[in-house]
Order: sequence, then structure tokens, then C-alpha cells
Amino acid sequence: MNRSITTFLTSLLISSFACMGETRTISLEECRDLAINNNKELRMAHMRQQGAHYQRKAAFTKYLPKISATGMYMRTGDEISLLSDEQKNSLSHLGDMVQIPGLPLNALGEKLNDALRTDTRNMTAAAIMLTQPIYMGGKIRAYNKITSYAEQIAGDQADLQLQDLIVEVDETYWKIVELHSKKELAEGYIKLIQTLDSDVTQLIHEGFATKADGLSVKVKLNEAKVTLIQVDNGLSIMRMLMCQLCGLDMNTDLRLADENTTGPSYVLMPDCGNLNEWHGRPELRMLEKSIKINEEKVKIARSEFLPSVALTGGYMLSNPSVFNGFEKKFNGTWNVGVAVNIPILT
Repeated sequence: MNRSITTFLTSLLISSFACMGETRTISLEECRDLAINNNKELRMAHMRQQGAHYQRKAAFTKYLPKISATGMYMRTGDEISLLSDEQKNSLSHLGDMVQIPGLPLNALGEKLNDALRTDTRNMTAAAIMLTQPIYMGGKIRAYNKITSYAEQIAGDQADLQLQDLIVEVDETYWKIVELHSKKELAEGYIKLIQTLDSDVTQLIHEGFATKADGLSVKVKLNEAKVTLIQVDNGLSIMRMLMCQLCGLDMNTDLRLADENTTGPSYVLMPDCGNLNEWHGRPELRMLEKSIKINEEKVKIARSEFLPSVALTGGYMLSNPSVFNGFEKKFNGTWNVGVAVNIPILT
């Protein structure tokens, strides 16, 4: 008794969960919109397109000047000396070698030694440099074209995935409508066979038909029921596939707006260009851009054998400074120049 009650409650619980699925009726346009908004691969394609867009912007910065700052400190054991030890000694004893009354030549020599002392044991330097590319063998222009073509390819890939998604949604949608019509046809056929089976049974009872005729009808009836089961299974699978494409819960009781229509229904395809024009296909556009990218890569490889020219400018300062003798303070100067690199053997 308890086992029967448990089985009954379990069956009731399963039935209640099965009935919890939301019944939703949607049209083909709604299916397309849901699939486009919820498709993760399509979102990834748009993100790749956005990434290619920023890569193209980053490539454009190669045309702009580069500014860098450099700082340096160095401690050395000995300072740079402009005079030798013998010369220093000679200056210190200049008064002993040349006697001029009233003129302290030894003191003047010491002052001259101190004036020529560099004191470069503690050296500090800093520089700000600007480099403006003028001609880099064409590699900057080629790289910008490559990133531009890559952005267009990413856009074509997104368009291709969008078209494939719409085609898949449409195929699934009309397959469900077709299976629904087949189900109605199979159910009507079963009713017809059941009526025929009832009539044949009466004819057998009256002696106007044989049992073989009755068995033939029952075989047809069983075949029709098997066909109905197959159609129901296919319909359930296609509904689940549509839920997956639309991003809905798999238990959603999905109903399509065209399932119960008696006449043909026409839905316009999105404007994807003239499909009869071969250059309108995203696959062919991607192939064209890939060929152009390879051509630009050839130019980049060729640029390694061409000279490069850049304009340089900046400001540099040091301590000790040498712009007004050797001074223990920061002092600097500006500079401009042109840098040319010509490869000879590579």
C-alpha cells in the first residue's frame, strides 16, 4: 500500500515538473532576433572585430614621433684628468722654474691645476629624445594596410557567422513547421486506419472479409503509430535545437507562429546583398583581403633591405657640465639631427 502511494506521488511530482515548462509562441522574426542577441560565437566575432579596430588605431601611431627620457648616474674610482701628473707638478712649481719678482707663479699654477680638475667621479646625466620617422622603407604604411585589411576580414567573418546563424534558424524553424504538419497528417492517417480497422472487424464478423485482411489493416495501423512516434521524437529534438539557438531554456514548451497556418507564409530574408554577385560573398571578400595582406607582408620583408631615415631632436644635461668649463652643477643643451641607416650586408 505504502509503495503504491509513493509511486503515485512520484509520478505526480514528475508530471508537475513537466508542466512547469513555459509555453511560448514566437514568430520567425523573433527567433532570428533571439538567436542574434544570445549567440556567443556571434558576440565573439564582434569582439574580434573590435580588437582588430583597435589594432588598426595602434598601427597608426607608428607615424607619430616617439619621445623617450633617459637618466643615468655613475660612480667611478678615478676622475678624468686633462693634465698628466708631470704637468700638474710642473704647474705647482712654476715659480721655482721661472723667477719673476712680485709675481707668485706657484700660486697661479695651483689655481690653474684646480681650474682644470674635472671631478668626474660622480657623474649624473639625463636626456629627452624625440624621434620622428621619415622613411622606413615602406614598412609603416604596409603595416597600417595590413591592420586595415585585418579589420575588414573580422567584419566579414562577423557577417558570415550572422548569415550562417540566420540560415540555421530558418532551416530549424521550417523543419519544425514541416514536422508539425506531418504529425497532423500522421494522426489523421491513424484515425483513418482505425476506422478502417473497425469496419474490417465488422466485415470479418459478418463473413465478408478474412482474418488475413484484418491482420493487414492492423499491420498498417502499427506502422502508422511507429511513424507518429518518429515524428514526435523528431519534433521534440528540433524544438530543443530551436531553444538552444534562441538561448531559451531547454524545457521551454516552444510553439511557432506558423505551425497552425493553413496557407504558405513568407518572411523576407535580411538584406545581405545580392547573393548572385560573387563579390558580395563574405568568404570571397575575406580571400581577397588575405591576398592583399600577403602582398603587404612582402613589402615589409623588402623594407629590411632599404634605407631608413628619421629626424631626431632632444635636450640633454649633465653634472658636472662642460659647457662653461667643468662646473659642479646641472647644465644642458638642445640638439637636432637626422639618422640614416643603410643596410649593406644582412
